[in-house]
Amino acid sequence: MTTPQSSCSITSIAYGKVRDSAVLSDGRRIIRTSDRISAFDMMMPFTVEGKGACLQRMSLTAFAATKDILPNHIVGCLDERTLLVRNLRVFPIEFVVRRFVTGSLWRMVRQEGAQGANARYGVNLEDHLGGRALTEHVRLDAPICTPTTKSDSGHDRPLSVKDLPKTLGDFLAQHNPGTKGTFHSGADLTKALLGAVIRLFEQGERLAAERDLILVDTKYELGLTSDGELVLADEVHTPDSSRFWTQLPTSTQGPEQLSKEFLREELMRLGIVANDDLTHSGAERLRQVAPELAMRVAERYKDLESRFLAKDGDTPAWPCHPWPVAESDFAAAIAPANQIKRLLMVGNGGRDHTLMSRFATLPGLVSVACTPGGRAWRARQQPVMNWSQRSPESLARDALNDGIDLVLVGPEQPIAEGVAMAMTEAKIPCLAPGPLGASLEASKVHCKTALDAARIPTPRWRSLPWSELKAMTKAPELPCVLKFDGLASGKGVFIIQNNTDWSNAVAEAEHQIPSWMATVRAMRCPSASAERDEPVFLIEECLVGVEYSIFALCNGNSYRFLPIARDYKRRNDGQTGPNTGGMGAVAPLHLDPALFEQFRSAFERLLQHQSDRGEPYKGFLFGGFMVDATGKAQVLEFNCRLGDPETQVIVPGLADEFLLETTRTAQGLPFFWPERSGQFFAHDGLARVFVVGAAPEYPTGSSPHRKLRRQDEEDICPQNPSCTMVPSSIEADGRTAGGRAFGILAQNESIAGARRAAYAEIHAYLLGETKPHYRNDVAAEWDDGATPQNPTPLGTP
Repeated sequence: MTTPQSSCSITSIAYGKVRDSAVLSDGRRIIRTSDRISAFDMMMPFTVEGKGACLQRMSLTAFAATKDILPNHIVGCLDERTLLVRNLRVFPIEFVVRRFVTGSLWRMVRQEGAQGANARYGVNLEDHLGGRALTEHVRLDAPICTPTTKSDSGHDRPLSVKDLPKTLGDFLAQHNPGTKGTFHSGADLTKALLGAVIRLFEQGERLAAERDLILVDTKYELGLTSDGELVLADEVHTPDSSRFWTQLPTSTQGPEQLSKEFLREELMRLGIVANDDLTHSGAERLRQVAPELAMRVAERYKDLESRFLAKDGDTPAWPCHPWPVAESDFAAAIAPANQIKRLLMVGNGGRDHTLMSRFATLPGLVSVACTPGGRAWRARQQPVMNWSQRSPESLARDALNDGIDLVLVGPEQPIAEGVAMAMTEAKIPCLAPGPLGASLEASKVHCKTALDAARIPTPRWRSLPWSELKAMTKAPELPCVLKFDGLASGKGVFIIQNNTDWSNAVAEAEHQIPSWMATVRAMRCPSASAERDEPVFLIEECLVGVEYSIFALCNGNSYRFLPIARDYKRRNDGQTGPNTGGMGAVAPLHLDPALFEQFRSAFERLLQHQSDRGEPYKGFLFGGFMVDATGKAQVLEFNCRLGDPETQVIVPGLADEFLLETTRTAQGLPFFWPERSGQFFAHDGLARVFVVGAAPEYPTGSSPHRKLRRQDEEDICPQNPSCTMVPSSIEADGRTAGGRAFGILAQNESIAGARRAAYAEIHAYLLGETKPHYRNDVAAEWDDGATPQNPTPLGTP
C-alpha cells in the first residue's frame, strides 16, 4: 500500500454486482473489480480466482483501442484490479449492441414474436435480415442498439430507442452540465450516443476478428463529465460485458461460448435454473457443483485473456497512480460487499421482508434464511431458506453451524428474548440491542425511568401493581392512559376518557394478563413485571397534539437518522375504526428544523444515558413523540426496532452507506463516518407510498389461506415497473397466513404520483375470490390539489 498524496476522503460508496466504488472529496472515484460472478441476475456462491485482474487487463486493452472514438474515464491504475477514474454522471441506461439474434433478444422473439421485440426496442429486425428467416443465432446485416434500463438487482427492462430522446432529455434536465455542455437536448444526445456505440461495436468486431473470435453482442455504459463531455465508462469488450463465440453455430451444433454466457448455459444444462429462476433444489445443487464451476469459468476467462493479450503483447501501459486515500479505508468501506455472504433475518413480516430485500443487494450475499419461516420470499433471484421458530440459543447454534455472517432482527419479541446476547456469545454479528436496550420497549416502567434519568420531557406517570389496580373502582384522573408494563402485541394500551373506559380497560387487562405474563417470563431483559413477578401497569398523563415517529440507527453515542415517514394506524379512511399494526405509510417527509432539534436532543440524551449504564445502545431505535399546540415535544415511548409499515417506505431508497454503517454496527465497529452522527442517511430522493392489503376481517379476525392473485392474471407481480408487491404474510404456496397479507409499494418523483401508482395496482388484487381491505386515503394529504398537512413532503432537516 502506498501513502496517499493528498488529504482526500471518501464521501460515498456504492456496491455493484462486480465492481465496488467510492466517491472521493475531490470529485474522482475509486473502482475495484471483484472476483464475484453472476448469472441470471443472481450472484453465485463462489468467486472466480483472478477474474477481477483479468477483467481490468482486458478492459484496459479495449479502452486503449477505443480512445479515438470516445474518451474514457480512467485517470490511472491503483493496483491490478483497482482504478482511479473521473466521476461521471452516468446514464441510467445500458446500451446493448447486437450483431446476432441470440440470448435475451431471441428469448423475447420466441415469447412475443418479432413484432413484440420490435415494439419493445423500437427497431425493425426484418430490416436487418436481408430477406433471411428470423431464427436463433441469425446474423444481422448491421449491428443494432437495444437499450435497457439499469437495475441494481433483478432484471433490466427493455427500453425503446424511440423513448431515448425523452429519457435522456430528462437526464439532462436533472444533471444540467451548464453552459459548457455539448448537448442541449435529448435528441442531440441520442444521436451522438447511438452513433458512438455502433462505432465502438464495429471496432470491437475488428479487434475480436484479429483474434479469431466473433463479437456477438456487448453493452456500453456512458456518462457526462461536469463539463458535458461524453465519456465511456465501466468496462469495454470483456467476457462480462460481451458475448464472444469461437465460431459460427451450425444447424446441428450451437456456438462455443468464450465468455460469461458459458456459466449461464451450464446452469441450464445442469437443471439448476428453470424458467430463468433458481429453485430450492437448484440452490442446493449449485452449492454442490460450485467448486467445479468456479474452476471451469476461470479457465474460460484465462483462455479469452490469453487470446486478447497475445496479439498485442502486454496490456497497454496505463499510468500508475498513488492512492488518493488510505487503501485500508477503501477496503473497510467496501468490506460488506464481500464479507457478508450468509444472512439470517429474524422476523417474517413486511418490515422484515423489506430489510432482507435491501441487504440482499449486497453483491457478495449468496444465502438468505428467515425465521420463523414459511414465507414466499426471494432474495434477488434466490429462494429464501425457511427456518422454524427456535429459542435464541438454538438459533445461535444453527447460525454458527450454517456460517451466518450477519443477523438482522426485526420484531421486538426476539430482541426481548435475548437473541443479541445469544449471537454475541456465538461471535456472530447481530443487529439488535442488548437487554438494557430491549427493556426500553419491553418495559414501559423501565423506559419512563430512563427518560426521567436522562431529563427527557415525557408525560407525567406513575406505576401500580395489578393487585392495587384491580381494586380501584374508578380512574385516578381523567383523561389518562393505562399501559401494561410488558410486551402485549399492541393490546396493552388503553385511552381512558371516563370511568366506563376505565372499567372496560381493567376487565380486558384481566382477560389478557395470563398471556401477557407468559411473554414477560420468556424475556431476558429487565421489566417491572418480571421483578415483582406480578403484572405492573403505568398510568400516564393524556396529551393532546400531533404524533411523530422518528427512527435512527444507533451505534453507542453515534446515530444516523432515517428518512421521516408517516404511517396510518386506523383501519378505515379518515383515521376511523380500530387501531391496527399499520395500513400504509409515506416517505420521505420534512420537519421544521426547530422542532427536529427537540427530537435530536432526546435521542442524544437517551444514548448517553444508556452508555452511562454500561451498555451502549446498538441497533435501530424508534422514538414516538407528541407535539402540543405550543410546539413542545414530549416522548411517549422508545422502541428497540424499526416500524411496520414505515420500514417499507424508508429503507428501499437509502444509499449503500446505510448497508455499510448497519453492518459495522452489528460487527461492533464504529461508524465509518463518525463525523456524520446526527445526520440523515443519504437517500435517492424518490417519494414512496405503501398501501397494505388486508383480510376483510382484520384486525378483529383473520381468515388465512386465501390465495393471493391478480384479477384474470397468473403473475402476481405488479404491471407497473415502479411498483413492488411486498409479500408480508404470503406462504410458500401463495396463500395468506395473517391479517395484513401483502402491500403495494410505489415510487415516483412526487408523493401524488407514487400514490396514484400504488392504488392503480392494488385495485387488481384479490385474496381468493375476496377483495382485500385497504384504506383509500393513504398519503391523500399530498394528492393533486390537496393542501399538504404538517409534516410537508420531500426533504430532510
